[in-house]
Amino acid sequence: GTRWRWARPPAWVIGLMVYSLLMGGSIATVTSYLPLYAVEQLELAGWVGGAALSLFGLAGIVARMWWGRWTDRSPHVRPVLVWLAAGAAVSVMFLLLAAAVSAGLVWLAALGVGATAAAANAIVMVAVLRKGGTGHAAGIVSVGFFAGFVVGPATFGLIADANGYAAAWCLTATGFAAAAALPVLLRRQVAV
Repeated sequence: GTRWRWARPPAWVIGLMVYSLLMGGSIATVTSYLPLYAVEQLELAGWVGGAALSLFGLAGIVARMWWGRWTDRSPHVRPVLVWLAAGAAVSVMFLLLAAAVSAGLVWLAALGVGATAAAANAIVMVAVLRKGGTGHAAGIVSVGFFAGFVVGPATFGLIADANGYAAAWCLTATGFAAAAALPVLLRRQVAV
């Protein structure tokens, strides 16, 4: 048999892995803390927090289908990656506003993040395929996504405990915004 050895991934794989890390960490914070925030901070009923997360999930199902179809027709994946992350960053800001303006904004936030960020992992895999990636490339990019699940919620919790939900939601919005900027800044590396 052949010996397997680690080779440094190409720049485009690393770029998509970092994008996935930022998206995965930010998505994980929304799915972990949205219901808790709705109940603890906004003083909504427990079922409302759960229903808001269900709305996120429903929007995510539709988003994966819609954005996937959109990407099939688009010659470039990069703009879609930017739109998904930017839309999620804006949507998280509604969570910040919910405490000050109206608790009902939690619904808009759940819908917005579900309709954008929930599709990111699928669209990143389209980018991997378009770049001619193999299972190895897809695996590395997925490591980034799930590493975000490891880091995001724990970091959010520490910040929320120390400085409140507003600071933690700002971190989440910043994660999405950084993900939106990455394909623009790394235009050559994430040229899909």
